[in-house]
Amino acid sequence: MLNHEIEESIEQLNIQQAIIGVPQHTLRGCLELWNRGRLSALAKAHETSGRARTSKEEQLTAIEEAIQDPDQLANHLLILDEQEWAVFEDAYRVEELSVQRVPYGYYRFLLEHGFVFTFFHDAQVVMVMPEEVKATYTRLNDEVFQMNRSSMSLIFKYLTAMTHFYGIFTVESLTEMLNRHHPSEQINLQQMEEAVSFLLRREQEFVRARGFIVDSSLVHHAEAGTLEQLISQTKGRPHYIPEQEMLMNYADGGYFEVTPQLEALKVYVQDRMACDEVTAEDLTDDIQMLCTMEEPLEALLQEFERRDIVFKHQRQGEEVLGLLKDIQKTTRLWRLGGHTLKELERPGARATSAKPGRNDACPCGSGLKYKKCCGKG
Repeated sequence: MLNHEIEESIEQLNIQQAIIGVPQHTLRGCLELWNRGRLSALAKAHETSGRARTSKEEQLTAIEEAIQDPDQLANHLLILDEQEWAVFEDAYRVEELSVQRVPYGYYRFLLEHGFVFTFFHDAQVVMVMPEEVKATYTRLNDEVFQMNRSSMSLIFKYLTAMTHFYGIFTVESLTEMLNRHHPSEQINLQQMEEAVSFLLRREQEFVRARGFIVDSSLVHHAEAGTLEQLISQTKGRPHYIPEQEMLMNYADGGYFEVTPQLEALKVYVQDRMACDEVTAEDLTDDIQMLCTMEEPLEALLQEFERRDIVFKHQRQGEEVLGLLKDIQKTTRLWRLGGHTLKELERPGARATSAKPGRNDACPCGSGLKYKKCCGKG
């Protein structure tokens, strides 16, 4: 449940985006309450801003025509995510929809394209879908549209899930995965290519780069060379193939697999280190995130320090180190194609390898010197 501060922040943002006044229910009535700046942005969203129009009346007419175009509306509706689609359907069914505590991101796209408008009236934020938009949707909402919407929604969900799970993959891998999980709904490579291109008409969590579909953070926010390094690391490496239910969990960007190893750490810090449940859960969440980033053991131990969680004795420290190493080995990694280090370990591999020097980096990947990690004792 959202706490009071978050709810208040959501409400304030919704009020800022709303028209102050009595709700209108016609498209023209809503549009006339927007200033030229918002109308220009709306014209750009519908690609009508390039026309040689100067008066507000001409601009309004062009926007009205675009919003009521069944083909344009269908194309925009096909690229809505699940939250946006739910808001659209809710607004379609009622005269006014309360969105006081609905996150702005759930309806921003709809608002920016003039399919809905919000009003702040009588201390409430309500959403209105103009009568003309409802009429247009009623006309286009046939069996073919619903089939297309269902198909595009499924592809979008797989794209999002595989982006979170793998970080980088090909359209071919996407096609194979979807067809593996849905043998009765086969899609060919060309159809998938067209669907991906269609969905990329708006900003997504994934982008096309170097012939792959990749997490957008690898292109927009990562250090130079990160994407190239990941391409090199995953080249020729087989993907871990999850079951459908497991993969679909990853469509939620906040999801991560709560492994027995993570649960064991949480129980340990609660029972042995007198940690409350909220702190223990917060600790394990952050450690899991750091493990996906392949941070060294020192970084994981700092999560204890910054929460003032103190080891009572050396043995406790050693036990925690063991738990952290287990988590590192059982965390799914992008560079391993979604596998964990443990899944890729070969029986006897460590026994036949040369023993590292005491000052060498420990082969377990902890980031510590061998003498301070597996070579301790």
